[in-house]
Amino acid sequence: MNREQQRAKNAFAVVHGGGLGKEKDFLTLARQLPTMFQTNGLLASWTFLLSKASKEKRHRRVLEACLTHLGSVGLVEASDGSTPEEVLKTWLGHEGREPLGVTGLQRITEEAILYSVWLKRAAEAVLTGAAKQAAAAPEGGGAP
Repeated sequence: MNREQQRAKNAFAVVHGGGLGKEKDFLTLARQLPTMFQTNGLLASWTFLLSKASKEKRHRRVLEACLTHLGSVGLVEASDGSTPEEVLKTWLGHEGREPLGVTGLQRITEEAILYSVWLKRAAEAVLTGAAKQAAAAPEGGGAP
């Protein structure tokens, strides 16, 4: 499986997996995520999402999805931490650790942007009204 396929697989697994909070709100956040990463960068975006995560389920779910994906492609290791908060501290060099270098930050940011595009696509495909109605349509087309 190539990296693009892995991004798609991971994104659709998140959207189909539930735990998104209000679907409309998750869809809105998923649509904003690629631009957020591109405009503000990984660290500022991650911190913003963390600031909202304790009150809003969709922010926590997006962070967990990104963290899981980054781990699945080898950009975040178990030693970096298992929660979004721990990983941010590792990237920033807390507790005597070496902060993430420019090259590492660029690689992770690039992957976060590419993954967030797939998360947006998956959310739009699964959570929009037309897709939900098609999935709920009765077998046989409905009309006699």
